[in-house]
Amino acid sequence: VNSFDFQQTVARQLARDGVRVNTISPHAIPTAMALGIIAETFPAATAEEVRRMVTREMQELEGASLEVEDVARAAVFLASDEAKFITGHNLVVDGGFTVGKVLVRDPPGSA
Repeated sequence: VNSFDFQQTVARQLARDGVRVNTISPHAIPTAMALGIIAETFPAATAEEVRRMVTREMQELEGASLEVEDVARAAVFLASDEAKFITGHNLVVDGGFTVGKVLVRDPPGSA
């Protein structure tokens, strides 16, 4: 069972009791962990190239970079009365990555 199936099953069961169940799927945030994973994936990349991959190349939205606060705001919204009729939903916060972004066109060191 994947996490989305589980979330929808729980949402369905708890909706009868007025409990909303939603999930958030954020994209990579330039934390030490995310930067480390990308650095391991592309060992030829410099630290600057790794940071650029996470903050610019792995998203579709130009001029913005995902921050921890963006994910927190999504959670606050889903917990608010403004989202009172939202349940069983996975809110994707990824700067457009899932609309078809290629991870890295030419990874560093691939030439």
